[in-house]
Amino acid sequence: MTRTIVDIPAAQLVEIDRLCKLMGISRAEAVRRALATFADGHVDVTPEAFGLWSSHGARVDPAEGPTVGPAVRSDDSAPRRSRRP
Repeated sequence: MTRTIVDIPAAQLVEIDRLCKLMGISRAEAVRRALATFADGHVDVTPEAFGLWSSHGARVDPAEGPTVGPAVRSDDSAPRRSRRP
């Protein structure tokens, strides 16, 4: 297991210690659980999202990123650039 140093505000540390004592776990275990919850909640949904549009010509190229085929664009409209200066 890799070790790391994390700065935690004093007020938050007091609350973490209180919860750890109540749950019977160490600070390290609390941090591991928090990181697991954080990582599980942030999965990459890009491939699935573009899969919804695949029947319309949209695709995700690993080198170029997402593209939209002509079936999705109206007639012969080209991608527009922002008019902001």
